[in-house]
Amino acid sequence: LAGAYNTSTDDNVYIGHLAGMNSTSSKNTFVGSSSGENTTTGGSNSFFGANSGKNNGSGSYNSIFGQFISSNNSDGYGNTIMGCNAGDGLTGASYNYNCLFGYNAGNRLETGNNNVMMGYRSGYANDTGTNNVFIGYEAGESNQSGSYNVFIGNQVGGVAYGASNRLLIDNQETSFPLIYGEFDNDLLRVNGDLEVTGNSAVTGTSTVGGTQTVTGDATFNGRVGIGLTPNSSYLLDVQGGRMAVRGWASTSTESYTYGIYGYATGASTSNWAGYFNGNINVTGSVVKSVSKTKIDHPLDPKNKFLTHATVESDQMMNIYNGVVFLNSDGKTVVTMPNWFESLNTEFRYQLTAIGAPGPNLYISKKISGNTFEISGGVANMEVSWQVTGVRQDNFAKANPIEVEKTKDSMERGYYLHPEAYGLSEKDGIEYQHLQEMNKIERLK
Repeated sequence: LAGAYNTSTDDNVYIGHLAGMNSTSSKNTFVGSSSGENTTTGGSNSFFGANSGKNNGSGSYNSIFGQFISSNNSDGYGNTIMGCNAGDGLTGASYNYNCLFGYNAGNRLETGNNNVMMGYRSGYANDTGTNNVFIGYEAGESNQSGSYNVFIGNQVGGVAYGASNRLLIDNQETSFPLIYGEFDNDLLRVNGDLEVTGNSAVTGTSTVGGTQTVTGDATFNGRVGIGLTPNSSYLLDVQGGRMAVRGWASTSTESYTYGIYGYATGASTSNWAGYFNGNINVTGSVVKSVSKTKIDHPLDPKNKFLTHATVESDQMMNIYNGVVFLNSDGKTVVTMPNWFESLNTEFRYQLTAIGAPGPNLYISKKISGNTFEISGGVANMEVSWQVTGVRQDNFAKANPIEVEKTKDSMERGYYLHPEAYGLSEKDGIEYQHLQEMNKIERLK
């Protein structure tokens, strides 16, 4: 009964009981019992195996190899299918341009198009998902409607239901694959150690869940998040070379740019947004709320610290002091460094007699030629002196302190230290900075 009711004899080959029995089209090759049995107007098909393409009606340009393959795909177009029960589909199924290879690969395909599924039960539950690539034993097995996914590896993606635009690479079923990506968010995450022995260039967002070792050049032209689990010793460990980390914020039309931003939550004094063991060089201005000096306590260095606050002023001031002995005339000349008057202006003086009252002490000659004169004392009197000066170097002139300043549009209505006013962190300026950075590119 092969081709028993075929009305066209144009380039058809039917071999097997009921093969191509109802076909009315041309250029079909059906080999196997009931192969292409119910194909009517579909043409240019090649079916090999018992029941292969059995219920294909108007589907054309399909290549099917294996028993029970795509037996229920009624009008699919341009599919290449190989493996027992591959793409067997549901009743009334119609899917196009799929490449299915392996036992039960894409078994439940109904309307999903443009999929590539390779491996035993790969994409098994996929019925409406489109444009997926599943490669490996049971790869993407549980995906049903998710589209534009790439799953590579043994059982990878077995726990994904309906997710789209995902990249998963691993050799086991897991919620945290070794390589994870989100195509729609331009995100790539490595959930493990990452070692780069050559040059590395990242132009998007990179989240690395492990230790990153780069022995070549690393260039990051986007936002880079490098993170381990919260209890890991290191989030980022960069060693060797002349420059470990470089932060660069170029000029832009935005209100703020950030070369390096450090943020540590919690009110503990041991939470550091930045911790430096060594010298720090700053060529610009340092803006702070408080400045402290901490050393080991001189009387109990093993168990205590001694902390002092630094002296602050509304001007850029330098302080100089010393102790002198007056000559037989009750006066002396104090000589300052040769750069003193080039650096300072607007001098203020203070004199204190040591060991005896000095009610007549005074500055008899103000600073001139980097010297000043003290008079009004007695012979051999010990005098403590202090001179302050306001900086007048070129950098100080170009960058004067703006003592009172109106907050800008982003900062207005918010506080540097909201907790001091009994407010939450969302009322803080730093919280607004974090929101501003998240607008640039969201870190995940």
